[in-house]
Amino acid sequence: MNNRAFVARRRFSLTLERNLAVIFALLGILLTTLIALHWVLVIEPTLRADAESRSRAFAQAQTSGLETLLYNGRPPDQLADEIRTALDAVLLLKDQSTDTPFVRRITLVVDDELLDAPHDSLDLAQGVEQCPDCFVTEILLYDPHQHLLVGIATFYSSPQFLNNLIRDVRGKLLWVGGAMLLVIGFAWFGASRVLGRLGESETNLRTLFEVAPFPMILVERGRPGVTQANQAAKGYLALESDGTGQLTSAAWEALAADGLPFGIGEQRETRS
Repeated sequence: MNNRAFVARRRFSLTLERNLAVIFALLGILLTTLIALHWVLVIEPTLRADAESRSRAFAQAQTSGLETLLYNGRPPDQLADEIRTALDAVLLLKDQSTDTPFVRRITLVVDDELLDAPHDSLDLAQGVEQCPDCFVTEILLYDPHQHLLVGIATFYSSPQFLNNLIRDVRGKLLWVGGAMLLVIGFAWFGASRVLGRLGESETNLRTLFEVAPFPMILVERGRPGVTQANQAAKGYLALESDGTGQLTSAAWEALAADGLPFGIGEQRETRS
């Protein structure tokens, strides 16, 4: 096996190994990008929309009691105290999984003229002063008899449950993505080892080919010269390069003219 062919094959092996590493790296980047995009575009918006829907449903469930209180015929001062008590009861409701209130703040704005109450006497605000991260839900309050708009109740729902859910889902996605990247890394490592062993086998084969004590040649059908030959064959047939990457000599040309076996198991004798 001539050095030129060996160098060419070695370069091909290195190129293949490098390209394989690039392919696996791109696969890992593509997988990470897909997971990130799916999280940003699908999972997180879906979780947030579901949390907002639940917050709105919870707020709507609490407003029926407020509408009933507004028309129970109590004096304005007593009515305000009862509304505060009802709002405080809503604020005390907690999520058992996070031990945090469902609602952090409630504000109530009503039409004083429709209720015959002093100005701003029933405009109430209960709960924390600020809740910038809360889900804000505005619920319209109606007169249960005449179906007139009498006020607006604004609920500031706690985002704690959503934050915990997002953290849990994100953690699971990271575990899944990390496991898949680890599988890709193992696959690349295994393929790299296979290529390395193939290279070692090729080197060992080349060494055995070169040091063999008997002549060994490799020819290709349709080509006149010798593609590869070991040292014994070069010395025996006086082979030299013909400038095209093949080996030839007068002895070889005479041998080739006499006919060469190409079939499996085919044998042929000739005079040297």
